[in-house]
Amino acid sequence: MSCTSFSGAVVCFDVCLVSGRAAVISCTETQRLQDMQVLIAGELELGSADESPLLQFFKQAGTQSEPLAHSTRAAEIVGCTIQVVLQEHPEWYVQKCFLRRSAELSWDVEEERRETLSLLPDGHFTYEMRRLAWDDCVGRLVVKEDTLQGTGRWRCVLQAGVPGALPEEVLLLDGSACWLSSFSRGRLASQRIRRALPKVALQDYEISQLFHSEEAVAGPLADAGTP
Repeated sequence: MSCTSFSGAVVCFDVCLVSGRAAVISCTETQRLQDMQVLIAGELELGSADESPLLQFFKQAGTQSEPLAHSTRAAEIVGCTIQVVLQEHPEWYVQKCFLRRSAELSWDVEEERRETLSLLPDGHFTYEMRRLAWDDCVGRLVVKEDTLQGTGRWRCVLQAGVPGALPEEVLLLDGSACWLSSFSRGRLASQRIRRALPKVALQDYEISQLFHSEEAVAGPLADAGTP
């Protein structure tokens, strides 16, 4: 430990990775671990200028211990060595299905979308968006029915938001999808899925727990053009 408490307001503690890489964190005694994730990641040379990994913290001791709460203040860990573990797939997201429904009217054609996103514990997601359109002028005759299905990998990071504000937790998706249409023959061209969804936005979705026997599906995620 190369730094100790001084001036009654600034404190220090050590952080380290399993690999052995270590750093000393100097901060005010009231700062919380959740507010220092980007600082700690930077000192340990993790992440990049654009994004920082989510971190989990353990007080290093002779026996295995429970993770420290992210609300833990620096004053509580002065002089301690904190082991840092990258957390790409936090429990809040794992084995969850996020559902969103929407509708819009363009001239006389009404369109409904049902979009779901399922996040699996192995870091994969599966995805489906069902789009149904009909013409009210001819007795709600269906004029289009499409389904976008895809799969890929997901992880969570911290990204900078509004200047001066703390970084926000973001779900990143990277995969591919294909349109299927009841009005065309077979599978249409595939397309890339690359999206960043803030956790605060996902909290507005209908959220349910997935079961191992369920087929996972996904949500309003692809930069999807009309087939």
